[in-house]
Amino acid sequence: MNDAQQFTLLNRLIEGSSEGLWDWDLETNQTFFNEQAYRLLNIHELDASPDFEAVLAHIMPEDREATLIAMKALIEDGTPYHVEHRVPLQDGTTRYCLCRGHVTDVDSHGKPSKISGSISDITYLKQTECALRESQERLQAALSGARIGTFRWNIQADNIFWDEALCRLFGVEPEPVIRHMDEFISLLYPDDLAEVTARIEQAIQGSPSEMDFRIVLPDHSIRWIQNKGRVFFDAESKPDYMVGACIDITDAKIAQELLAKSEAHFRFISDTVPVMLWITDERHHSTYINKSWLDFTGQTEEEILGAGWLEKVHPEEQERVYKSFLMAANQKHEVNIEYKLLRHDGVYRYMLDKGSPLIDPEGNFKGYIGFVIDITPRKEAELLLQKSETRFRTLTETSTALIWQTDAQGQVIYQNPKLLEFIGVSVEQGPFPDWTPYLKPEDVPIIAQALAKAGQDNTEFNVEVELWHAASAEYRWVKSSGKPLYDTAGSFLGIVGISVDIHDLRLIQEKLIQLSNDLAQSNNDLSQFAAIASHDLKAPLRKIAIFTAQVLEEQEILSQESQDALSRIKNSAQSLQNLIDDMLNWSKLSHVPMTVTPVDLSEIVKYVKSLLKPLIQEHDAQLIIGPMETIVGDANQIEQLLYNLVDNAIKYHQPGQRPVVWIESNCVNDQFCQISVKDNGIGFQPEQAERIFEPFIRLHGKTSPYPGTGVGLAICKRIAERHGGTIKATSEPGKGTVFTVTLPNHADKKSNDIEHQTITAALDDHGSRYI
Repeated sequence: MNDAQQFTLLNRLIEGSSEGLWDWDLETNQTFFNEQAYRLLNIHELDASPDFEAVLAHIMPEDREATLIAMKALIEDGTPYHVEHRVPLQDGTTRYCLCRGHVTDVDSHGKPSKISGSISDITYLKQTECALRESQERLQAALSGARIGTFRWNIQADNIFWDEALCRLFGVEPEPVIRHMDEFISLLYPDDLAEVTARIEQAIQGSPSEMDFRIVLPDHSIRWIQNKGRVFFDAESKPDYMVGACIDITDAKIAQELLAKSEAHFRFISDTVPVMLWITDERHHSTYINKSWLDFTGQTEEEILGAGWLEKVHPEEQERVYKSFLMAANQKHEVNIEYKLLRHDGVYRYMLDKGSPLIDPEGNFKGYIGFVIDITPRKEAELLLQKSETRFRTLTETSTALIWQTDAQGQVIYQNPKLLEFIGVSVEQGPFPDWTPYLKPEDVPIIAQALAKAGQDNTEFNVEVELWHAASAEYRWVKSSGKPLYDTAGSFLGIVGISVDIHDLRLIQEKLIQLSNDLAQSNNDLSQFAAIASHDLKAPLRKIAIFTAQVLEEQEILSQESQDALSRIKNSAQSLQNLIDDMLNWSKLSHVPMTVTPVDLSEIVKYVKSLLKPLIQEHDAQLIIGPMETIVGDANQIEQLLYNLVDNAIKYHQPGQRPVVWIESNCVNDQFCQISVKDNGIGFQPEQAERIFEPFIRLHGKTSPYPGTGVGLAICKRIAERHGGTIKATSEPGKGTVFTVTLPNHADKKSNDIEHQTITAALDDHGSRYI
C-alpha cells in the first residue's frame, strides 16, 4: 500500500471527525490534504496537493511569520509543530485554526523526510474565551462601587503609584506619592510573602497576574486582598510596567471560610465575633443570625427566623429596609442598607447591614450571607457636623464681622450678609464672586498674590487693603485674615477668612506716627539745644574758674572775707560745671546707639580703679574685688555705671571711718548676670530705695557735705534699663548700701574667676600693701 492509499484509508477512518489531516513529503515536496483540511484552510479542492507556500497564502498575513518559524523548528530540530493561526473566509469572518505536526519519517542520514499533522477548528473556543473576557469586564464594572484601588508599577525604575483608594485599603497615608515594591512587600502577611513574591516573578515572565493575599494594617488587623494586574513589555520584550487593581475581599473570604466549616464550628466562630452575622435562603428568609444579634436585640432564634428580624427595625424604616433588601436580592446585588435597630435596653442604634450573594458551583443563587455593625458613633458625628454647619451658618449670617470664603482660583463662593451689606450688594445677589470692583485698583494684585501664597505655602492669609463701603460712599481700610482649606488628598480648596473694619484705627495710627515723628524731631532739637547751651555755659564758667584762680593767687592783697567769697564762687562754678556734664551724659543716653560686645568686667573694674585713684588715695579707700564674669553689653556704658557706683560708695562714707567697697559678679545659667557693689557708708532709709534713682534728687539736701548733682544714680538706672536689666538698692542708716545690677546675658562666655584681691591706695600701719 502506497502513501496515498494509506492516507486515504486513515482519512476514511476519521472522516466523521472534525479534524483535518495533512501530510508533506519533504523529498518530493508532495502534499496530501483530506477534505476537512481543505475546508478548514479555505482551499478549493481543485487546488489539489498545494505546496507549503500556497497554504501560507490562505493564512492571515499577521500569522504567517509565526507559522514559518514553527515549521522551520520542526524540520531542523524536530520541535513539535503547534501553531494557532487565522484563516479569512469569503463572508468576511475569520476562522481560528490549531495546526499540529510532527516528523513521521527520516532519511538514511536521520534527517526528516516526511511530516504529518492535523488541523482543528478552534473558532468556538476563541469565541468562548472572548465571551469569558467580556464577562470578566462586566464583572469589573459591577464591582465599581466596591472598595477597589489601582496601581501602576514601573518595573525598571522600581516605583509604584498608588491611588488614594489603594492607600486607604492598605492603611497608609492617603497621598499620591511614588512608592517602592519593598513598601508593598512590608505590608504582606508573613505566611503569604513567599507565594506573592513568586507570583510577581511569574508575572514579570509573562504569566497572568492574579492572586489573593493578606496584608497587615497599622492597627495589626489583617485584610484579604485580591490583586489583578497585567505586565506590559517594551520594544525589546523586557517587562516595562504593570497596571492593576486591588480589591478588599475580606468579607468574601470570611463568608467562604464560614461556609467551608461544619455547622458547629461555624456557630462557634460566628458567636464569638463582635459583629452580627446573618444568612438567608433563596426565598430571602432568614435562616441564621449569630449570638451577637440575639444579645443585641434580646430576641430568640425562633423569633428571628423568616422576617422576624424586621420587628426590631425602627417602625418608620421597616418598609424601606425590606424593599431595599428585596430589590437587591431580586437583582442578585450586594446588600448595603443603613437603618436604626432597637437594642435590648430600648435604645435605637444606627446600623450598617451589608450582605453578599451566595452562589453555588453551578451558578445558582442560594441566598445571602452578611453582617451588621453599629455605626452610631459615625452617624452621631455626621449629625454633629450638620449641627456645626448649621451653627456656623447662623453665626456667620448674624455676625457683624465680614466673613468670606474663596475657591482654589480665588473666586468668592461665600459672603455673609454683613459683607454684602458693606459693599452694597443685596443678599439675593450674593455671593458676588468677582471682588475686584470693590477694591482699590492698586490693592487687586496684593490680594491675588496673598491668596496664591497662602494656598501654595499653607500659610495664613493676612493683608490690609481698602474696600468700598457703600454706606459712606468711600473706600475704608479693612484687615483680612484667613486660613487655607485642603481636602483629604491634600488638594487646595480655597481660603475661609474674616475682614475687620480698621479704618478709624488706621487713621489713629497715622496720627500717632506723625506725633511720634514730631516728638522725635523735638527730642533731636532739644539734644542739639542742650549741646549748644552746654557749650555756651561752659565757656563763661571756664573764664570764671580761671579768673577766680588768678585772683586767689594774690592772697596778700585780699582780705580773708574776699578770699572766702572767691572760693565760694570757684566752688559754685565747679558745681555748675559738674551739673552741666551730668546733664549732657543723661541726655546722651537717650539717643546714642549701643555697641554690644562681650565685656570683661575684671578689665572694666581695673580701669575704673585707675580713674578713681585720686579719690581712693584721698579717702584711703579699700576696694575688695571678687570673681568677675564676662557679660554682653556696651563697654563704655558698663564702665560709666561701675564708675558712678564706686564713686558714690566712696563719697558717701561715714566720717572717721575708712571706706571699704566690695565688688563682685555672678552669672546664672547663661540667662542673666548680677553685679553687686557694696559699701560701709552712711546708708539711707529703706523707703528711699526707689527715690535715689530719680534725677536731681539728693537725700541730704543742698547743704550736704557730700558733693554731687543727683544725676549719677539716675544715669546708672538708665544704663541698666537700656541693657534690658534692672538696678536696685538695699540700705539702712549707718549700715552701708548694696547696689545690685541685673543684666540679661546670652553670649557664650567663659567665667573669668580671679583670686580674691584687696586693693588699697595707701600703705597700712605695717607698711604693707594688700594685693
